[in-house]
This record gives sequence, C-alpha cells and structure tokens, in this order.
Amino acid sequence: MTDRIGVGVVGVGFGQSAHIPAFRAAECAIVALAASTESRARAVAERVGIYHAYGDWRRLIADPAVRIVTIAVPPELQPEIAIAAARAGKAIFCEKPLAARAADASAIAREASAAGVVGVVDFEFPESAAWKRTRELVRSGELGPIRQVHIDWRVRTRPRADSWKDREGTGGGVIGGFVSHSLYHLEWLVDRIVDLKARARTTSTDDAAYDIWLRLAGGEFATISVATDIVGGPGHRIEICGENATLVLENPSTDHAGPFALVRSEAAHRRTVVVDGGAGSFLDRRAALVASLAARFVDAFRSGGPVEPSLASGARVQELLDAVRTSAGRAVTA
Repeated sequence: MTDRIGVGVVGVGFGQSAHIPAFRAAECAIVALAASTESRARAVAERVGIYHAYGDWRRLIADPAVRIVTIAVPPELQPEIAIAAARAGKAIFCEKPLAARAADASAIAREASAAGVVGVVDFEFPESAAWKRTRELVRSGELGPIRQVHIDWRVRTRPRADSWKDREGTGGGVIGGFVSHSLYHLEWLVDRIVDLKARARTTSTDDAAYDIWLRLAGGEFATISVATDIVGGPGHRIEICGENATLVLENPSTDHAGPFALVRSEAAHRRTVVVDGGAGSFLDRRAALVASLAARFVDAFRSGGPVEPSLASGARVQELLDAVRTSAGRAVTA
C-alpha cells in the first residue's frame, strides 16, 4: 500500500471547504492546519479532525510531517508563504491568482524551479468533463480554422464586507477572481495571447468590470467581457467559432462551478455534446473540481513529473493581468 502523503493547509476559508476534502479524496493525510490565529486554527482543526493547528504558517512549513503545502490565502500574502515552502523542499498547491503583481508571481515559479519542487495553480474549471471535451474538439481540428472566440462572464454577486475578494489592489476584485480564469482558459483552450487592449468600468463597489480585445498567436480574434454587477446576467459562456462548426460552453446558473454544458452547432443542426455531472460526495461543486486537480498533483508529486496548470502558467497569467490593468489605466503600483 502506498504511504499517505502528509499535507499542511494554510488558510481556513477555501482551505477548509475545498482543499481539505480534495486532498483527503486524493488519499493524503491532512496533518496540519494554519490560520491567522491559533485559536481559529484550533477550532477548525477540531471540527474537521486535524491534529496540529498553528497560528503561524511558518510552524506548519517547519513541521516534518508536512510534505505538501496547500495555500488558500489572499493573493498578496501567497508569495511569501509559497516561496518559504519551496525553499523548505515542500511541494506547493497554490490558489489563483498567484500574487497581486507579476514580479511576485514570477518569484514563486522561479524559487520552486530552483528548489526542484512540484507546484500547481488551482485553475479548476478545466477539470470538468465539458471543459476537457471542448479542448479536445478544438485541438483535434474538427472545427476547422478558428475564426473568433468570445468569453462572456457577466453575473451578479453579493459584495462581501471588507473582503480582499472585492479589492483589486490586493489581487482580488473582478480581475483577480474572474479575468484571471478567463485569460488562462483562452490560452488553454485555443492559443497564446500576443496582443490585448482593455477597458474598465468602475462599479458601485469601487471594483471594475472589464472588456478586453485580444489577438492570438494564430491570428484568431478574441474578446473577454466580465462583470459581477449584472442583474439577470447570462452567466458564464464561451463561444469558439470555427470554419466548420461553433462550440458553446455554457453555465447560466448562479453556481460558478457549474454544471457546464457543451453544445456544438453546425450548418444543419445543433446538438449537446457533454453536460457535467454532479458534485458526487462533495458538498461544494468547486471541491469536486479541486479534487480532480489535487489527484493529478499528487501523482506528479509521487512521480516527479510535470503538472498543469504549472506555476509558470500562473506567472504567465499574472503578466497578462498586469497588461490588462495597464491598458485599462488601472495599473497596480508598488
């Protein structure tokens, strides 16, 4: 029987709801938990059955039983933790975006590479069946040359009281929470982005909605439109238009994690190709997607092989985010 790998989780928000069940499903042992205070860490650890609870993430990294560190903290805090874990020889499972700035994201990727540790970024949507099939069809050439790609993610979310998730400058906001996904998805599904222009509209919460026009390496034209203040918005929809057919990957529900449906349209007919299944035994659909990525990450940890989305991919997305901000006149200053 394969030994269970010891995992330490930093962060008790998404760390508790997604990382812990995901890595337990990957047959790892969650041996330690760290939060902003020891009392908070202890309360969660007792509730979910974890023995070691720390109020300082440095103690978790120093724990010899911890071989993998998963990080679910605000983006501006993630680089220091990830770099320290990598230097300690621990594998790292990071959240997106990697950081609040491109330089910090690149530092994570560089330090992990220098230390020879495996790392991954939790862009979890591509773990779904509908997303995987979309990529297979695009890469197979069945659609013919790609003409246009449109990513439309316009929803209504409830502002969180004093949350980093609504603050763009610390790595959150629409650009950190939504645009980061969309940029990764565009390159993962179709091709590398070679040029972009962006426009931002300030919302009532001092966040911003974004419209982005992009050119891909193969000459394809793409657009991204993202907003979280649209009442009755269309949800999350990706259209990939080829010479022979068009694919529509869509989730109109209020649950960002799905289910997604993939529809293929041709000249004479339209048919549904794949509809995602349920969340299985997980209470949170996002945790089911994270579990799929966690399983691949653990396999890479055991084998020493590569895994995507890599830290380099995360750093690449951060460079694109900085380019979007600069183009839209919302560059983040140090």
